[in-house]
Amino acid sequence: MSVTIIVRFHAADGKAKALKELLLKGRDASRESEGCEAFELYQGKETRQLFVIVQRWSSDEAHMANFESKIKGSGHLAKLSQLLAKPIERAVFNQI
Repeated sequence: MSVTIIVRFHAADGKAKALKELLLKGRDASRESEGCEAFELYQGKETRQLFVIVQRWSSDEAHMANFESKIKGSGHLAKLSQLLAKPIERAVFNQI
């Protein structure tokens, strides 16, 4: 069964542009991964430092495999973390 993951990022002051560039790279790499069904990135219209990723994966295992190799394992997560004002917020959903 597919899972949907929603992740929120809050850029630190003056870091929204740099964070957006890294999030776009992560999106593009993840879209190529096995099990990725959808991966969309949004930026707040009024709060430009807020970014939300909505992604759908064939399984939580497929998502975690991508995260461990392309996001965490590649050092991408460490780079993202340096640009944040708040911790990353992540939630996993099943469609009902």
